[in-house]
Amino acid sequence: MPPKEKYNKEIILETALEIARAEGLEKVSVRNIASKIGCSTQPIYSSFDSVTELEKELIIKIKTYAQKKILEHEENDEHEKFLAIGMGYFLFSKTEPQLFNALFTKNKWEWSFSAEDPFFKPILEKMKTDNALKEMDNKILLDLFRDMLIYTHGLATRAYLDNSEMTEEQARALLKRMGAILIVSTITKSYEEIENIMRSYHKCTD
Repeated sequence: MPPKEKYNKEIILETALEIARAEGLEKVSVRNIASKIGCSTQPIYSSFDSVTELEKELIIKIKTYAQKKILEHEENDEHEKFLAIGMGYFLFSKTEPQLFNALFTKNKWEWSFSAEDPFFKPILEKMKTDNALKEMDNKILLDLFRDMLIYTHGLATRAYLDNSEMTEEQARALLKRMGAILIVSTITKSYEEIENIMRSYHKCTD
């Protein structure tokens, strides 16, 4: 039986994630990873075809970690799943500022807004457990999430960039209000009707 690798891909990526969380993505380098593990750079270069491959796999690992942290947040009301996702995103900007910066202000997360995206599937599944959303199909849910994300990202980015004193309670109240507006507009108007209204609005303002 061959000896177990002392420095395998998973150990290297875990170490890279630790560095990114503490110091920022720009501080992740082969030399810094090797120094933190306590080895030469050779095992790292041997584990990946290139530095580019290492960087790509690290971004996937960071995205998976971010998804887990955002989705594991729950509100006191177990039925408010949509709000819980928004609050998870907001709190991620405060508890993991370096990773938030890497993914969401430096655009390392390429949003596809597709039901087939493996990073969106669990978000959609959680949204479907919200009492107000359970009758909506994937297309409507994705559009709803996209619209809510624009607002949520604004709050989260403000909290990250200027070390905002916005409290968790204030953020919750703002997200709850905007979420209610978007949900009600989605329930009372079909997707096509909303699009027609928006087209009419743009014609009036041109």
